[in-house]
Amino acid sequence: MWGDIMSEDIITEPEIFVSEENSEENSDESNEESVDKAEDSDFLDAINRIPGPIRVQMIKFFAIGILALTIGAILSIVMRDIFSLFIAVTVGVVAILRSLYLNHIGKKKSYYEFDGVCLTAIPKMLRSMRKYEFSHVYSNEEVSLILSKKIEFKVGYRYRFYLTRAMTKEELDMNVPTSGYLGHENIGIYEPEPEINELSIAEPEGDE
Repeated sequence: MWGDIMSEDIITEPEIFVSEENSEENSDESNEESVDKAEDSDFLDAINRIPGPIRVQMIKFFAIGILALTIGAILSIVMRDIFSLFIAVTVGVVAILRSLYLNHIGKKKSYYEFDGVCLTAIPKMLRSMRKYEFSHVYSNEEVSLILSKKIEFKVGYRYRFYLTRAMTKEELDMNVPTSGYLGHENIGIYEPEPEINELSIAEPEGDE
């Protein structure tokens, strides 16, 4: 007599096969995305490390260049004016090159910093210019800067100037308005560092 044979149903889960090609493609895409994000962050960090006045000038010239090229393209299409197109392209290219130059010296830090405290403002014969007297923060040497009258400096405030290179006192007096000047920023009211005097240590009195 045969006994009842109880058979258990074995449920097997379907196996999911992932092809090696799909996994490699996904890994390549993730690697490319991470590389792109790293490059973007590095680019933004490099831009942020550029001093504010130089960065503002760089963005301004780049915007002028793009605007000039756009206006030139519109004039060439609408008015068919080749001369206006030539002028717009020239202005745009020069402005963009100036922006790239500022970007280069900003990233390479190939500029010169000059910290000075404004002493006086002397009007010049030319109404658009004004002569400012500054005292170097570290050497206390007085320097005259001839800059635009539109730039306001307050007496007693400390300013940091960015120049293309180190200049002598005579060069600063003559050439800053036309060459070498990249910008400046207001550091705040100048507070001279207190002189550190030697402390006299009193000898302990002996027990009488």
